[in-house]
Amino acid sequence: STSMTVSAIPKAGYKFVKWSNGETSQSISVTATEDIVVYAIFERIVNGFPVISIDTNEGASIDSKEEYVICTVDIDNTDTKFLLNGATAKIRGRGNSSWGYPKKSYKLKLDESTNLFDNGEARTWALIANYGDLSLLRNYLAYSVASIFDTQKYTTKTQFVDLYLNGEYLGVYLLCEQTEVHPNRINISENGTLDTGYLVELDSREELDSGECILID
Repeated sequence: STSMTVSAIPKAGYKFVKWSNGETSQSISVTATEDIVVYAIFERIVNGFPVISIDTNEGASIDSKEEYVICTVDIDNTDTKFLLNGATAKIRGRGNSSWGYPKKSYKLKLDESTNLFDNGEARTWALIANYGDLSLLRNYLAYSVASIFDTQKYTTKTQFVDLYLNGEYLGVYLLCEQTEVHPNRINISENGTLDTGYLVELDSREELDSGECILID
């Protein structure tokens, strides 16, 4: 017979439940007189937020802010009407200086317009990492306060989610609407007439030859 001790080590975002033989200790000693199969059972840790699981084609990494990677999207731990199962999409990196952080932000583009968490049907969404904000609340608070004022014709709607990428737990993210001209977002004319609203982007960065950035006053 052969004896060995095995331990069940969960990945981030999962917890150990038990072994297939009923043992509940995370480390067990197995003595085998014949071929046997014992496997560990894990359970995903849920913080109460909706869970978005993204699986890229063949597990491809997301290492570009320009090139999309094909993926599928599942959403669970939410109201039935917001569940997704294998929705086809593509994903790429997002951000400027924040792209250099260990926790990345992403731009998600679904193949079909989808109403995520009652925020209106659209294809493009942002997954904000909030790595520089330990509270994870600053962006959420700013959008929430802005939405109170009637003078604001449009404010980005948000939703906290737990994000898994290719089975790896990446942490809590803020799902946001992509800021764009769209009937369910910034609903203005794109035909060039003067009698319309305008979407303006303020770019406060200047590229240096070294690739570093400085702020412009």
